[in-house]
Amino acid sequence: LVSTRPMQESMRFPAIAKETLKKAIEFYKTGEHTNHITQDSIPRESGDISFDEFFRKYLLPNRPVLLDNKITQNWDCLNKWVSKDGMPALDYLVQNFGECNVPVEHCTTSSSYSESHRQTIPLKDYVKDLWSSDSIYYLKDWHFVRDTKKDNISSFAYTLPTFFSDDWLNYYWDQRSSQQLTGDDFRFVYLGPKGSFTAEHYDVLKSYSWSANLCGKKLWEFEVVDDIPSSSENGKKWISCEQGAGEIMFVPSGLVHRVRNLDNCLSINHNWLSSTNLEYSWSLLCSDLFSAEEMLSDDRHFDDWAEQCQRIVRANAGLDFTDFVEMLQKNVERLLSQLQLLEKNPPVLEHDQDGVVNHLDCEEMYYIGFCLFKVGRLTRQMREHPSFSGLLVLESLQLLIQETIAHNQ
Repeated sequence: LVSTRPMQESMRFPAIAKETLKKAIEFYKTGEHTNHITQDSIPRESGDISFDEFFRKYLLPNRPVLLDNKITQNWDCLNKWVSKDGMPALDYLVQNFGECNVPVEHCTTSSSYSESHRQTIPLKDYVKDLWSSDSIYYLKDWHFVRDTKKDNISSFAYTLPTFFSDDWLNYYWDQRSSQQLTGDDFRFVYLGPKGSFTAEHYDVLKSYSWSANLCGKKLWEFEVVDDIPSSSENGKKWISCEQGAGEIMFVPSGLVHRVRNLDNCLSINHNWLSSTNLEYSWSLLCSDLFSAEEMLSDDRHFDDWAEQCQRIVRANAGLDFTDFVEMLQKNVERLLSQLQLLEKNPPVLEHDQDGVVNHLDCEEMYYIGFCLFKVGRLTRQMREHPSFSGLLVLESLQLLIQETIAHNQ
């Protein structure tokens, strides 16, 4: 199995066709990115869909999709964490991870996403004392990869799906952790009894998320902001979709959603950023900074006022402006490192029976080219922000991207 270890500099990137690259660049030059649902149902796809098709149909236009169980059927965790009756294998989880401290939320009818009642307790105590409680308690946001990294347990638990493998956010935090700097990650395990739920929200940093449901059934509801007929509640409209065991839900950036467990459920969830959704996070950070500056407007005369505002941004979003720039820089270095490897070992072009050149290395270059185009586009916008006035790292990053694109035109 492909492991969930931090990605290495020489790791292969996904591949897109040359025509897809052209359409993607044209889309961002002329199109409007949206976080609105434009269809009347959540589409379903086979897990063997190509990355190129997934990129065109879901990443680029920012649309949700439910993938079938072809991706998860050979996962080690699916075989060990789920009992023969299709329920969470609680004895196995306690035996292997019982000492791990996990965040637990008390689900009440009045709970909202910002008003959750949380506590942190050992997993064994959650299973022993709260799993069968008269009240409903939901184990949420357990940093499973981070908490088991020392023993290398997570490396063989599940395979990172190709569609979600170019994960800029967790790569950045893995790099910081490897350098013994302050680290975090956005890879979680959820475990909850029937009736547990997550209230309506959009994901942290307006990131993408994917959720692999190992057992049980979940009800997903996505907010609709157009005139498509759907269930109506308090002036809001929702489209619903049931997720079965082994299926993976892809949630696009900024889309408001809520989830309820219809059975006892166990799931793996990642929040992640890639070149296709960077602008959502940047926009959120700018909005959070504006709010922080308004809140601390009476303290502008203090020397550390700007730093205090950035601390608030980081507390709310998980990243501040400096973190965001460092994340871009680390991932651009990763892109350029792979590009240099491909240049040193240029692909041998082979024609298929129709005379069409179709080589994986070429298509990996096209994907890298798209990523560089997106970062170059975003850094031009970022340099206009007052907080980045004269920041040399942004200017050097933009110049490096421009030179690389020109060299590889």
